[in-house]
Amino acid sequence: MLPLNQALTACRISHLPMVPCSRISEVLDETKVDGLLVTSREEEALAIGAGLVLAGATPLVAMQASGLLNSLNSLGSLAVAYRLPLLLFVSMRGSLVDKNLTQAPGYRVVAGAV
Repeated sequence: MLPLNQALTACRISHLPMVPCSRISEVLDETKVDGLLVTSREEEALAIGAGLVLAGATPLVAMQASGLLNSLNSLGSLAVAYRLPLLLFVSMRGSLVDKNLTQAPGYRVVAGAV
């Protein structure tokens, strides 16, 4: 299996709008990704990703599962409504091994939906 950074290059991912996440950092070295765009909210990352798709780019929007839940309105009213092919990379927080129990409800919802 290719390391994730090499896979992004092979798939011609042009940009990585994301909210910083320690789980994503475990599998992806963001410092070596061309087009890294650090955002403060998941909705912002989705909006930037949508704009990049409209401009002809191929972004990968990265966020935590709880951030996906926070951004469902943006996802539905922008990417889904306009049928934008927006690729998401969602880190799953809240499993049984996660020490942060507040993430568990979001994990159950997202895990059941994907």
